[in-house]
Amino acid sequence: MLRLNLLPSILMLLFMAMVPALGENTQALAKDDSLYSESLSFTDDDGSSVQLSQWRGHKVVLAFAYTSCRVTCPLTIRHLKSIVKSSLTTDPNAPEIVIVTIDPVKDTVSRLSKFRQTWELSNKNWHFLRGSLGDTRQLADKVGFRFFDDMGHIFHDDKIFILDQAGKVSQTIKGWDSATAENVQ
Repeated sequence: MLRLNLLPSILMLLFMAMVPALGENTQALAKDDSLYSESLSFTDDDGSSVQLSQWRGHKVVLAFAYTSCRVTCPLTIRHLKSIVKSSLTTDPNAPEIVIVTIDPVKDTVSRLSKFRQTWELSNKNWHFLRGSLGDTRQLADKVGFRFFDDMGHIFHDDKIFILDQAGKVSQTIKGWDSATAENVQ
């Protein structure tokens, strides 16, 4: 019984160990490409249609997560909260925090809204998006974020992406390195 309980953890460790060996995604954005030129459609956790280009002119912190994740995603959300804790809604320079679900089938608008409430993320600069699996995969591929579903558990990277005002990836934070948090502000 104990061996079966360890199987998901072992698979996750193997996946994360293999990720560097897989090489960088050949479809990833070149340093000068903007995500805002991508025609991807998403829905916010309040049900509004969203295009990434609506954040042109703003600094954006982009992450991927899913609401039923029990390990990586909660740590990512905690890390994001610590990174932006000094960013108040009234601060015009506060970064926009954009979290795209990698499980758009299960993560409905209402589930994302409940997730926001559970995590006490009421600031208007936090956005939880869901799109088609195709658009989600295309966005993830463009920034070099890898994920795959294995019998209902989604294995994925632990990366956070900082986009400049033009929608270009200016920094990738791997893991939960809080030493890089000052670069987001």
